[in-house]
Amino acid sequence: MLPATIRRLEVFIAVVDADGFSAAADVLGISQPSVSVHINGLEKAVGTRLFVRKGRSALQLTDAGRRLCDYARETIDRATKIADDLNPQARRRTPQLRCAAHRSVSHSLLPRALAVFAETYPNIELITYTGNFEEVCELLTRGTVDAALILSPGDIRGLRTELMGRCPLVFIASPRHPLASMKAISPQELSRHPFVSPNRDSYFGRTLEALLKQEGIDNLNVAAQMNEVSLVRELVMAGAGYSCSLRRNVARDLAAGSIAELDVDVAPLHLELRLARNNRAPASEIKKLIAVLQQPEFQS
Repeated sequence: MLPATIRRLEVFIAVVDADGFSAAADVLGISQPSVSVHINGLEKAVGTRLFVRKGRSALQLTDAGRRLCDYARETIDRATKIADDLNPQARRRTPQLRCAAHRSVSHSLLPRALAVFAETYPNIELITYTGNFEEVCELLTRGTVDAALILSPGDIRGLRTELMGRCPLVFIASPRHPLASMKAISPQELSRHPFVSPNRDSYFGRTLEALLKQEGIDNLNVAAQMNEVSLVRELVMAGAGYSCSLRRNVARDLAAGSIAELDVDVAPLHLELRLARNNRAPASEIKKLIAVLQQPEFQS
């Protein structure tokens, strides 16, 4: 029998998922030395090392660590189910799924996806939150939510995430804007026109600016910064400038002709929709949410 407490297994899984002792300490709300004590005690209990270091801070599981990881996840899941089963109130409680989403996700993909989830799994109570990147991550770290849906160009440092799909970006302007009639618009030409930007201090704003810079669009003539997707859209429609948006957020406007898609001479751009889960999240409910998000209608 493995002489390890549930708490030590939880800390071990937190280190694995957060890819580091410091990040795991932030997720668990404890100090880094406390994390080290739990891991050292676990390694002493099993009689072998569970991690090896790669470089200064990166961690890699040993063979024993990989085997223990599967055991730990299964043990924690079973312990949670047993506790709920022994608790009469828990047995009567409706299963819940608490989900937070990046604000840009909530404007486009989330309403329809959650509607499909509610129709498919009417016995599960959905509780949703919306916020910026920092707010969503804080909700996840505190354990307020079971899962978080975040837009990112790739892996997110300090979070273990799963790729749900890719969300294309599109350059947009009013149909009356001079750029709307141009073909193969160069980055140099874009720099001559006002740009309506998401807040440049936000995670989404920084991410978008970095993507544009990679394509040579590094001299943005920013005319306005908006916190809300709807405000960016309204300014673009009013002719205040061009912008770059998630295609999902302006799909209806493009179809109606109230916004024009610009022919910019760069490679297609996209952001990844990633799911991060709380270590104590109900595995069965998370699997159901993933199954919905992986349906074809939510994959572009």
